Amino acid sequence: MMRDWHIFCRVVDNYGDAGVGFRLAKQLANEFSIDITLWIDNLAVLAKIQPQVDPSLNRQTVFKVNISRLTPNVAPPDIFPDVIIDIFGGGLPRLWLDALARDFPAGNNIPDNEKPLWIVLEYLSAEAFVDDLHGKPSPPPNIDIPRRFFFPGFNEKSGGLLRERDLISLRDIFLQSPESRKIFFAATLGVPSLPESAMLVSVFCYDTPTLSQLFDVWNQSATPIIALIPEGVADHAINQWHGIENALRIVSIPLISQDEYDQLLWTCDLNFVRGEDSLVRAIWAGKPFVWQAYRQENKAHMSKLSAFLTRYLADAQESEKVTLTRFTLAWNAADETSPAVRWSELVGRLPALTKYAHNWQLRQSQMVDLASSLIELVRDMR
Repeated sequence: MMRDWHIFCRVVDNYGDAGVGFRLAKQLANEFSIDITLWIDNLAVLAKIQPQVDPSLNRQTVFKVNISRLTPNVAPPDIFPDVIIDIFGGGLPRLWLDALARDFPAGNNIPDNEKPLWIVLEYLSAEAFVDDLHGKPSPPPNIDIPRRFFFPGFNEKSGGLLRERDLISLRDIFLQSPESRKIFFAATLGVPSLPESAMLVSVFCYDTPTLSQLFDVWNQSATPIIALIPEGVADHAINQWHGIENALRIVSIPLISQDEYDQLLWTCDLNFVRGEDSLVRAIWAGKPFVWQAYRQENKAHMSKLSAFLTRYLADAQESEKVTLTRFTLAWNAADETSPAVRWSELVGRLPALTKYAHNWQLRQSQMVDLASSLIELVRDMR
């Protein structure tokens, strides 16, 4: 199988784009022994979730991934890689495109097995068009090399979800060890002690004006609530909230590595997540979560949100389906209802939603993971 792969990642949605790019590169390098080069245009963002990355270096190797700084003037190597992956359709550098058009012009007679393969890895979506477009050819203009669409997704017709080979077993081992969790909170998060009766909630969100209203409701909870919020996230809402902590305790935690973020999701009773990378990791945590979709112009993201809720809750009881849908829509500002108004409904259904989330991730884990699907697509293209 072809072993030289280059991944291009342009950071638009901050941590999510960098997170997906590095997770994929790391899995391909470590589980499939592929020589991976990750080109990324914002090393500072990647360094925040992968502390081993030095943002001052143009080239470095971390966890067997060769990381190179992506700039507008990056030129291709003398010999093109076997596989080129364009994450989220960010496009290849101009000099790469020019060189591909020169070496593989339209109508050339070079056999396909002597050409590089180009895969456009699209955003994750539960929308119906994914089933129709996944794996389909997408010939690039003026360049005669094989190019295919690759769509992550939630069923067998899609490319699946990023999931490392040992992820589920690592999660279960971690959760079975109270000592591991205690060390994680104390050493990693700087939280030396937690009341055993408290509800743990992680909050990773975009700027959300209604979050301070949710703080008010949480502060009146009969059960203590500890909100774990990464630094730099929801700062406006935290500063805006002037309540005196009663049932609520807001804990600002440092930005942590991707593996540590997994542990945070595994530990919490409820996870607020955003974008793509943290949504997928919340699914594998097997805990209830509330998703905030990346906002797009003209509310185009709402169709993606609606499609996901429909697919995720397809087998849920009507009461759980209605409850989580209402809260998620309120959290995404889809109507004028504040999520604070919907909180009592959500927390009342949390035990059932916990069981449902666990069972849903079990079913999802039976599917082929994204990296393995990519390998199969490359084989098919050859």
